[in-house]
Amino acid sequence: MNEYHDTYSPITSSALSQIPASMKAENRWVPWGGDKVPVNGNMKRGGKFLGADATDPRSWMPYEKAVGLIGQECLVRNEFFHVAGIAFVVGDGWFCVDMDGGEKHGKEPVPEDAVHETMDLLRTYTETSLSGSGYHVFGKSDTLKVETGYENYQPNERKDSYELELFARRKPVILSGNRVKASALDAVDCGSAASDYYHSHIFTPRKRQEERRIAAMPARTMPVDADAATQMFLNCYREILAASDSSNFRRDQWVGLVKAMRDTGIPFSDVLDWCKRGSNFKNDKDVERVWNESRGPRNRPASVAALVSDAKDHGWRPRPDQRTGEYSIDTRNKPVKDDHHPVVEMIEGIAVHTVTPPEDSKPTGLPSAQEDKVPPLETFDSEYFNNTEIPEPVPIIERILYPGLCLLGSPAKMGKSYMMLQLAVAVATGESFLGFAVKRPGSVLYLDLQGTKARTKKRLSSMGYMTMPPGISVAYRARNTDTGFLQQIEQWISNAKNPTLVIVDMVQQIKGSQRKTEDAYSADNRILEPLHDIGTKHNISVFGVMHTRKGNSKVKPEDPFNEIIGSIAQFGVADCAWMILGKRDENKKQLSVICRDCDDGQQDFEAVFKDHRWNISGTIEEIEECKAVTEYNNSPIVFTIRELIRESGGGWLGTMRDLIREVSQKTGEYPAPSPEKMSFIVKNMSYRLFKEGIGIDYIGKSGGANGRRYRFYRRTPEQMSVGI
Repeated sequence: MNEYHDTYSPITSSALSQIPASMKAENRWVPWGGDKVPVNGNMKRGGKFLGADATDPRSWMPYEKAVGLIGQECLVRNEFFHVAGIAFVVGDGWFCVDMDGGEKHGKEPVPEDAVHETMDLLRTYTETSLSGSGYHVFGKSDTLKVETGYENYQPNERKDSYELELFARRKPVILSGNRVKASALDAVDCGSAASDYYHSHIFTPRKRQEERRIAAMPARTMPVDADAATQMFLNCYREILAASDSSNFRRDQWVGLVKAMRDTGIPFSDVLDWCKRGSNFKNDKDVERVWNESRGPRNRPASVAALVSDAKDHGWRPRPDQRTGEYSIDTRNKPVKDDHHPVVEMIEGIAVHTVTPPEDSKPTGLPSAQEDKVPPLETFDSEYFNNTEIPEPVPIIERILYPGLCLLGSPAKMGKSYMMLQLAVAVATGESFLGFAVKRPGSVLYLDLQGTKARTKKRLSSMGYMTMPPGISVAYRARNTDTGFLQQIEQWISNAKNPTLVIVDMVQQIKGSQRKTEDAYSADNRILEPLHDIGTKHNISVFGVMHTRKGNSKVKPEDPFNEIIGSIAQFGVADCAWMILGKRDENKKQLSVICRDCDDGQQDFEAVFKDHRWNISGTIEEIEECKAVTEYNNSPIVFTIRELIRESGGGWLGTMRDLIREVSQKTGEYPAPSPEKMSFIVKNMSYRLFKEGIGIDYIGKSGGANGRRYRFYRRTPEQMSVGI
């Protein structure tokens, strides 16, 4: 009986119904099964379908035929499995934006902002990927041209960063049918929007990423030690001959390795013996043909330049490390059978130093006392504090923004970028912000690192500004903290007139990499502490925007500031912290603010985001108090108690059941379902009744035969003056 290797469940009919009609009409479908293996539905052997080269149009088929093969048996690479779904071959005008992220990919989650921004720009069919943590955006464009080597981009420049990739050449992309609710129903012709998206979100950022990396490399002027490099490669290939056989490598890797051994000076007889030990050995002529294929000298060591040139075409070749100026072995193509083969590990550990340091270079090790003398601590004693007038910090905006580092946490798509633009305009012009006075107007640097010029202008117009006020500088790209961001900020401060505020939207875009020896707390502290220092040193506010964790929006967190994505070091470093809470589809939200230099503690405001502008109705306490007073004054229970006291001439005595009956008779409303509930309501409003001058006496015990009786009476002026 055959053992089937079915990794995924078959696609459902409801998922198939979500696939765009324009794609269904194309003859570009390929079935797949097992671990995402494409299947040739036009070719069978022994009653089972075989594998396919999905880039070959001869293996394509109409949508209906591909769907009809779901569940059929397949045999590919000696493994049995069933067809689980269908894939669409992009290319020839069709494209797909692949947004990879999440734990299944070993990466951070794809930010919702990035997903919604892509959908807004392309306005075409979008679905979640098969893993559930990525996204696929399908569309058409005849003008889209993708540069070789610039198909993908990792925004955060880390190994675990989510990744954007654009497929415009022939490639099968599996469809899940899990359409994103806000996306278009069909895959449409995006026209020039696809090219604009590719250049603004993938090609240009990737190009700048490489330019920053190259600019950060130290200058290398010393000659390359070619003989030492060649000897090291020679030893490396001899280790491969001794420790492995050719069956550990795919055909393309084996071909490249044979040529590399030849160019490095390994005798043909040794290479032939090594090939014969492998299970994939064909014959002597096959090895000899590969040996004679490449140009270049044989039976003598090749130059380092020749070896580096070969690395462009074949795996397992030496290449220079652009960061260190060293030559190492290219391990991008590893053996498919065993990624942890000892030969692979040995190759990864080899590096040839090709740069000799200058003779007068500074030796490594700890510096001497003369070279780096540790300064003593600067301390301040009681005499200083008692006799020195230390001015209070002047806020930039009263009560809510002070010099130093400020962080704003908010879920995606809550209007935080509009708030930042409104803040920039307020500080630059001196007009109030959310009803608070701007105490220190000045120049503003707004780093809108996820925005565009067109979007900034559109937002300004929607907020009611016909022109950009003077004093605001906007930038859309910046280096990260590892490659010169702090120096860029210092340069702006030195050139700006009266610098006051730097807004970083988003902080994640300028964060450097976490080091191997660091935990998240240490990394966040190391990255954000210099921003705090810049703000304190220049008496300005560095304002960073961050996302919050995705959670249950119906449950308010005990401490909202703990919801900021990242470690608690971020909140600890900040001098001010703002947090936006609420639902995305509601105008009213909560803005919580806490500042070290403000005596008000945590302030919770009701913020209203309407017509693309933010306003504050008041603090949550003030609004709740106002609401409670209104409810009290309009309460049928309070009205009835007042009437009963007036009619009785001094006071009214009765049970809660009697009070329910009286309220019902006088107002026509039924105030409580039971005497117990009525007692609870009266108890809660007793403080306001007391302030109004109405006293309550409790007579008897609750739960008695007739129940506890309550006496409501009008307090005398003497009682009110002494508070009884």
